[in-house]
Amino acid sequence: MTNPAPPLDVPPRVLEFLGDQTTLTLATASPSGIPRATDLRYTSDGLTIYVWMRSQSWTAKQLEQNPLVGFTISEENAALQGSGEARVVLSGDEVAKAVELFSSKFPTALGASTMNISFFRIAPTDVTQLIARIDDAGGSSPAMISPFTTHGSLAGPSSFRLAQ
Repeated sequence: MTNPAPPLDVPPRVLEFLGDQTTLTLATASPSGIPRATDLRYTSDGLTIYVWMRSQSWTAKQLEQNPLVGFTISEENAALQGSGEARVVLSGDEVAKAVELFSSKFPTALGASTMNISFFRIAPTDVTQLIARIDDAGGSSPAMISPFTTHGSLAGPSSFRLAQ
């Protein structure tokens, strides 16, 4: 029996940011490299991100063919960017968990039925948080700083580290 990977020491501000935002932009590509960006409602459990979409949408079809994704979750002065793999959720228990997470965050979004929709789990492999610098006059500058980043499999022994 193998020991499970130790949990990541995710900065609380990252989890709070994920919980506060509602929309992410998901970047996908066809097997031939044709890009597509789609705005989706999301929910999360730790760093695991769940999205839902119509089963026959272009994005769902692209994810079936190529699960590698990029994503951005942003607000006026901050953003979380990452890449990873998005896979359709097939386990009944995990579907129920995704429905519960969505129902808590968006009480009227799913309605009474989840027919003809699929839930996808995004497992990030690279995450960076960007925060705009605020100048002395109170305005934000176009320069962005990265207070933390992680690289590698988040299911493994990776951890967040302060960016230099």
